Amino acid sequence: MAYKIVIPSAGLGTRVGPYSNFLNKALVSIGDKPAISRVIEKFDESIPIVILLGYKGDMVEEVIIELYPKRDFEFIYVEKYEGEGSGLGHTLMQAKDSLQCPFIFIPNDTIVGSDNIDLDPNIHGNWVGYFLKTDKDQYNPEIFRCLELSENSNEVTGITGKGTLNKNIYCGISGVRNYQVFWEAMNSDNAITEGEVFGLRALNIISPIRINDWYDCGSLKYLRLAKQKYANSEHNILEKEDEAIWFIDNVVIKFSIHKKFIADRVERIKYLPSFLIPKLLSSGKYTYTYQKVEGDVIADTLTPYVLSNLLEVCYQNLWSKSIEVDDDIKSQCYDFYRDKSFSRLKHYLSRFEQNDDAKIINGEEVSSVESMLEKVDWDDLCNKPNWALFHGDFHAENILIKNDGSFSLLDWRQFFGEYSKEYGDTYYDLAKLKHGLLVNHGLVNKDAFSIKEIHHNDVFISIPQYSNLVECEELLDKWIESKSFSVKKVNLLTALIYLNICGLHEYPYSKFLYLYGQHLLHKALTKKH
Repeated sequence: MAYKIVIPSAGLGTRVGPYSNFLNKALVSIGDKPAISRVIEKFDESIPIVILLGYKGDMVEEVIIELYPKRDFEFIYVEKYEGEGSGLGHTLMQAKDSLQCPFIFIPNDTIVGSDNIDLDPNIHGNWVGYFLKTDKDQYNPEIFRCLELSENSNEVTGITGKGTLNKNIYCGISGVRNYQVFWEAMNSDNAITEGEVFGLRALNIISPIRINDWYDCGSLKYLRLAKQKYANSEHNILEKEDEAIWFIDNVVIKFSIHKKFIADRVERIKYLPSFLIPKLLSSGKYTYTYQKVEGDVIADTLTPYVLSNLLEVCYQNLWSKSIEVDDDIKSQCYDFYRDKSFSRLKHYLSRFEQNDDAKIINGEEVSSVESMLEKVDWDDLCNKPNWALFHGDFHAENILIKNDGSFSLLDWRQFFGEYSKEYGDTYYDLAKLKHGLLVNHGLVNKDAFSIKEIHHNDVFISIPQYSNLVECEELLDKWIESKSFSVKKVNLLTALIYLNICGLHEYPYSKFLYLYGQHLLHKALTKKH
């Protein structure tokens, strides 16, 4: 008899907050893939998979179908996934009719590395996976269920509750051959909160399967271990709370919890030169997928020569096409620059419970951000943009150089202001480029930035800068002047960019961005030229 896989993915995932505030924990990025991808890919493509959905279930379903269009999935929605009467046992019972056959149970956040867990219960019988805790491991057996084993360790004699000191930690993975016995036991009300363990305890003979490479992502501490393990140095993607970029085979998937964000991104493609962007393959409510471009991100290896070529290509095909726009579009500058800056500052201060104070940053007295924003000449900034075609997120992590020396622009912004999809401000593209030269994502991922609290509101911040990027920054300023653009305006927008994005990232990087933006805004407002 054939077997199936069942992956419960209905719960709120509160133990991994803030990651689960906006999405199901199945979609939390582990390296360059969502967590559930690292579960699905452990099993042969021919095995049917039943996925139980609840919280943010439509997002999970769309992502899975987009990532694995040729695999056999059955999605079952669980109405009662929170509150009284909910629990893993209740969730699992919704799959009873679909699992009238041997099956393998595995949570959506249980990551197994090199070990084989695609063990057909028809061949291996009933089995459960366990991890043998050693003194070197960071796992605390007291917060997990554990296995009691026979004297020769070839049979499971019991599954303990949480709080024991047993070193045989139950990984939450199991194979069930005697499914009739399992489901009969699961009919008990006591199974609602205990989950699959209640049914496993009813089985007569269970073999223990030792797993050596296991990452439990159900809590913040162990989730971070998995993120460190699977971090991909090839893709310096900084995490955001409401969006992600994933890489599967030869395709790239952009995900966002915001439907309008995705729809607007896809629509903007028609306003960008096709030879400068990757080929769109498909799109949905929460995702769009494009062909992976073979090339190298220029962030770490950018040279003045390459930058000069890039600037000229973009000037000829985007920024030189300066146009006159109507008053409605002109008003977008105030929304995009001024209003957004104040609201993003408020979001950062609220999210991290910070005060916006005057400070001494790197030995220099700096006013509060809000007071400096009040001093910005918004009329000068917003009434004199260079309206042209634009990218919108034009920094070095979004730019690939291909083998033939041509460029591919990734992750374009969906609009400028609130609704302008065709035209935007060239100055914003140039400022995004400069902000990436000053703060390199690769160094951020290595935690190379620092914040030293000397005294109250007296801090020293630093981040190294590669010498080639220093040269590129100097070239960029000269190029800006050669095209009769304003370096001062670019520097002002660069400072605003850091302040706009600080609340979108995780602590402590968020705080660094805030302080760096505060520092640069002071310099932009006080420097005469």
